Amino acid sequence: MKTFLPTLEFCLDVVEAKSNLKFFYKTHTIDNTEVYTFDYFIASESDFYHLGKPLHELRGLTFVKYSDDKIERFLNQHKFYNINQVEYTQLSYVKNFQILEVSEKHDGSIINFVRINDKIYAKSKMSFDSEQAVAANKILNSNKYIYNFVKNCLDNNLSPIFEYCYYTNRVVLNYDEETLYLLQVRNNLTGEYLDISTLDTTNIKIAEREPVKDFEHYVTLAKTLTNREGWIIKYLNDKNEVNFLKIKTEWYFNQHHIRTEQIHREDFIISLYLENKIDDLLSQLNPIDNANEIQRVNEIIAIIDSRMLYIENEVLKLQEKFTNFKDFSNEYHKHYAFDFAVNNVRNSNLREKIVERILKATYNLQYARNFLTIPESEVFDALTYAYRL
Repeated sequence: MKTFLPTLEFCLDVVEAKSNLKFFYKTHTIDNTEVYTFDYFIASESDFYHLGKPLHELRGLTFVKYSDDKIERFLNQHKFYNINQVEYTQLSYVKNFQILEVSEKHDGSIINFVRINDKIYAKSKMSFDSEQAVAANKILNSNKYIYNFVKNCLDNNLSPIFEYCYYTNRVVLNYDEETLYLLQVRNNLTGEYLDISTLDTTNIKIAEREPVKDFEHYVTLAKTLTNREGWIIKYLNDKNEVNFLKIKTEWYFNQHHIRTEQIHREDFIISLYLENKIDDLLSQLNPIDNANEIQRVNEIIAIIDSRMLYIENEVLKLQEKFTNFKDFSNEYHKHYAFDFAVNNVRNSNLREKIVERILKATYNLQYARNFLTIPESEVFDALTYAYRL
């Protein structure tokens, strides 16, 4: 995939142009300096384009903006897909491409390091104070090898990308030791992924590299291998561009209860979509043999997107009338969007609250089918009923 490294201005324009339910950002004040972090929430491949430019870099992308308007950008690992998930990761398409590197896919949280006023801070995808970021900071400041490696990278405009793994942070796999595994190193100016073997990584734990075999080998192995999430494969596509894809094991899908035999359950599809796990389901479907199922999944996603956008617009429309809690409550306490608006004024977490309420409103098959078919005017009634259960 051709690299496009967006500016802060471009990223802000993306969020404004697209629904906040697709792309969003957070601002942080660290050491009296403004910091922006960007991410996507629920987005399909078609959403990852704006003004003809790809948006795959808006995944934990960070900008530090100083008082003199100097801006520094720190890259994360760009968004990439599972094998067989999108058109350009189909096995039939990639199987003859040159594989450059195969590494174990760890079961943890991505960690970046950002320098602000000559101080180094760990961050998870969107946070500098999450449990994972705090733990990574402790490791950074107690391990001279990691600190020196990270500092040397930042001194050379490189962005080291780690994964924080520990038993309290795992999804499925267990890790006895609190560890930062080095995944990749990127050039912040060009987006290039460096060959880690050319760097001095003394006493740095690196995500295990495996002997390179062909794509079909890993697809076959993924059907039987246990106690492994899968692999990250770095390869050259037909345009001689470096790209990545993921191959996950069936064992891992089963641990997550992501099984294709539930593909006809609307509650199952909605849950996976809203919990950002739909990629794992779609990657198990054959685009020819399962064309009808894929079409139905996309139809459900389109309805949920429409419902979420309607809820968001109605809440923000009501929220515009807010002046203070007392007057707002007296005037609008019976309004169908009142609870959402008040919560958003207090917590600014409308996106998370909408997801939470839809998950409750679609928690079983009957409720899910009802939510997908009711008129738009009844959506808030369904959310309110589920909230009171």
